Amino acid sequence: MYATSEFDSSNSANRLHTVTSPNGLFRAALCNYGAAIVRMEVQVAGAWRNVACGFDAGDDYLRPDNPYFGAVIGRVANRIRDGRFELDGQVVQLAQNNFGHCLHGGEKGFDKATWAAAPAADGLGVAFSLLSPDGDQGFPGELAVTVTYTVADAPRGGTLTLEYEAALVGDAVAHTVVNLTNHSYFNIGAEATIAGTRVQLHTNQHEVVDATSMTTGEVATFPLFGSAPPGVPPAFELGPVEPDVDHCFVLSDDVALDTRASSGLRPMAELYAPATGLHLDAATTEPCFQFYTGKYIDVAGKFPARAGFCLESSRPVNATGVPAWRPSVVLGAGQTYGSRTAFTLYSD
Repeated sequence: MYATSEFDSSNSANRLHTVTSPNGLFRAALCNYGAAIVRMEVQVAGAWRNVACGFDAGDDYLRPDNPYFGAVIGRVANRIRDGRFELDGQVVQLAQNNFGHCLHGGEKGFDKATWAAAPAADGLGVAFSLLSPDGDQGFPGELAVTVTYTVADAPRGGTLTLEYEAALVGDAVAHTVVNLTNHSYFNIGAEATIAGTRVQLHTNQHEVVDATSMTTGEVATFPLFGSAPPGVPPAFELGPVEPDVDHCFVLSDDVALDTRASSGLRPMAELYAPATGLHLDAATTEPCFQFYTGKYIDVAGKFPARAGFCLESSRPVNATGVPAWRPSVVLGAGQTYGSRTAFTLYSD
C-alpha cells in the first residue's frame, strides 16, 4: 500500500511517501529531499517500532548537524583522494570537504537535492529520479539517476530493497564516475545509542586507511578479528564507545559496473538487539560496504554520538584512484550503472 502526505513547510516538493508490506507488519517512509529513508518500522505486539534515525519534519533535514540521515549519496559515495581524479586525459578537481579529500559527492551532493518521486511496484514502492547536470559539484557529464525502494513480506516483518540505476546522457563527455549508496543510520535497540547490539559481519576483510580515513589501496583482515585469513569473523557486541568502526569491508573483488547482473544478493551483516528482540539482516550485490558506528553523530537535543550504525553498500573507496577498481565506477555512454541492496527487519 502506498500513501503520500505533506512533510515540509518550506518545500512543498518534499513530501512523505509511505509504503506498507502486504502482511501489514512492515513499512517504510521516504522523502524527496535526498531520496531519504525517514522511518523503517516493524509491528511488534500491535505497535510500530521505528529503527531508522530521522526527523519528524522535512524542514529539519536542512539542519547543518544532519549527518546524512537516510539519504542517497552521490555522485560518488565515501572519499576521493585529494578531491581529484583523471578521466579521458583531463584532471578533474572536486571540493576537498573532508581532510583534504572529497567526501560524499562534495558540498552539495545528491543528499541535498530534491528528487522527483512516483509510486512503483503496484503500490509497494517509490521510484525517485534525479538529473544531475554536467559539472554538478565538479563532476563531468549529465547523469540520470533512479533509486527505487520496494517493500516485501518477510516472516515477522518485512524487507526494504533499494535498487540503484544511473546512465550518462547527452554528449558533453565520453565518461563520468559514479558510486551510489544510502546513508541510513539504524538503531534496533531500546536505548538512545546502539550499545548492546550484536553484530555479525560476513567478511573480516577491510580497506586499510590512513589517519585521514583514506584507503591505502591495501586489503587486510580488520584488526578487531586478529590475523585470521579471509572469512566470516566471530560475532561481537557494540558497547557505549567501542568498538569504534568506520571502515569499508570487502565482500568480493567484483568490478562490474552493474552488479545486479554479475552478483546475486549476498549477506553483508546481521544485527540483533536482545533488549527488543529485533533483527536487521542486510544483503547486497555490491563488493563492499562501509560499517560505521556513528561516533560523529551530534544532533543537538535529538541524537547523540552512536545513536545509530550505518551499512553503506558501495564500490571500493577511492576506486577512481586505484587502477584495479576503476572499472566499477567509470561510466561511459550507452552503459548502465546498477546495484541492489536489501534490509530485512523482523522480531523474535
